[in-house]
Amino acid sequence: MKLKDLNAALSEFRKALSIRENVLGKNHPETGASHEHIGAVLLEKGDDDVALTSFRKALNIVRESANQKGRLIDRLHNNIGELHFKKGNYTGALECYREALKNVEAVKGKGHPDTAACYDKIGSVLQAKGDLDEALEEFQKALEIRESVSENGDVAPFNRDDDDSYE
Repeated sequence: MKLKDLNAALSEFRKALSIRENVLGKNHPETGASHEHIGAVLLEKGDDDVALTSFRKALNIVRESANQKGRLIDRLHNNIGELHFKKGNYTGALECYREALKNVEAVKGKGHPDTAACYDKIGSVLQAKGDLDEALEEFQKALEIRESVSENGDVAPFNRDDDDSYE
């Protein structure tokens, strides 16, 4: 997306945030979703530190709401994990990706493709850390899930950078 488009999107998401804060309150889950949208645009723009702040604010709001499970909280854990991974904070990335995994398994089950994506992300962090045996175990779990949900046993290769299961 072009920078001009990202700036326009950011402006609109900030307007939506203001409206939601005024109408629904600062701690409403929809307000948290607005913070997540702003963080996603900031991430796309490369403003990682500001994006992280926005994602954390959204996560805190969503955690306080009655609905702590679901797609938004998965995306938040994965987005924060991605930022940690990008900065070389593998401990932080693992913590976030494992939280996402717990939530995805609870909501969608252990055999869901999104669960496989979580295992792949955990495996990528472990691989980057040099924990190759552990990484292989995580990648194997992901592969087993993908093979079990594939109708003919064929599994497309996974590219971490192309994964949009949480966007």
